[in-house]
Amino acid sequence: MTNASAAASGEPRARRVLRYAYACRTLGVLTFLLWLVPVAASQTAVTHVDRGGAPAPNSGSFYLSNYSSTTLTCYVTPDSGESRTLTLKPIRSIWRFDGLLGVKVDRWFNGPAEVACDPSPPQARMKGGPLVPLFPLAEGIELPIAAFVLVAVGWGDYFLPWRRRPAPH
Repeated sequence: MTNASAAASGEPRARRVLRYAYACRTLGVLTFLLWLVPVAASQTAVTHVDRGGAPAPNSGSFYLSNYSSTTLTCYVTPDSGESRTLTLKPIRSIWRFDGLLGVKVDRWFNGPAEVACDPSPPQARMKGGPLVPLFPLAEGIELPIAAFVLVAVGWGDYFLPWRRRPAPH
């Protein structure tokens, strides 16, 4: 029902505003969940990689992240195919959430591979799995802010005059 047809049908303005408020709140909660799923998924199945090496995830892309204050050099060595060297710089941005940052590694090889990082005391973190395509949704702060704004606008209907009870006489 459009605004013109709602006004023509005699639906009160307060009811239309409440309907839009409910829609904003629902959209805000769904936006927050869209952000929360990859954040939670990125914190599961994390492999710590050091000089000893660790096997790369079996399917699809994966992320390598550096949570130390020094630059790490990681070597991806597949059983068949060329080896590659990746440089992981330290994370210094407060606008990105812990757990999803790093270098996305798209598989250029078939079969198993070994990932090793130097220097050894700080470890890199390797994350992979079926939700890797969703990880970019959670990298920034935009989605949680959008969710907060939508929910705040949705709850704004409680401050409108027709929501207040009249004072007792």
